[in-house]
Amino acid sequence: MTDQMDLIVELVAANGGEIVGKTRLQKTVYLLDACGLDSGFEFEYHNYGPFSSDLAFETDASVATGLLKPEERRGFHEVPYVVYRTDAKPPTRIGALDARVVLEKLGALQGYSAIVLELAATIQYFRDLGDRDKINDRVQQLKPLKATPERLQKAWNLLDALGLKGEHA
Repeated sequence: MTDQMDLIVELVAANGGEIVGKTRLQKTVYLLDACGLDSGFEFEYHNYGPFSSDLAFETDASVATGLLKPEERRGFHEVPYVVYRTDAKPPTRIGALDARVVLEKLGALQGYSAIVLELAATIQYFRDLGDRDKINDRVQQLKPLKATPERLQKAWNLLDALGLKGEHA
């Protein structure tokens, strides 16, 4: 078992014992890293925003070793998705953050759809690169069907709720 596998299981445990969807897991780790989690995962831009192949690998390894239990489901238009579950108890620290801080941040994420998480993570990705010019325009170009004005505003609201305030471009 690796420290990164432990971290994934701890995050799922802290999120009430489950995280719904690979995309939500990826974006949750990315946004928590922006909040100081220090997961050690490296992210690159991919179709659905920041993506870590190492996070995907370690998640699969967590499933293979039985630390996470996946449940495959069918969603909108019969598109499959997975729910990751664990019975593990959350520790007092997760990554570089106190578990109470992680719980607060996970709570902030709960009220938002996976699409809004994707948009928020994409915005934060460009901010992390130092690209702060016309971020909304850039995200709308990359994600024209998802990046509606309402969803972009929700994405900025989520970043604010996570303590990642910044200029709304």
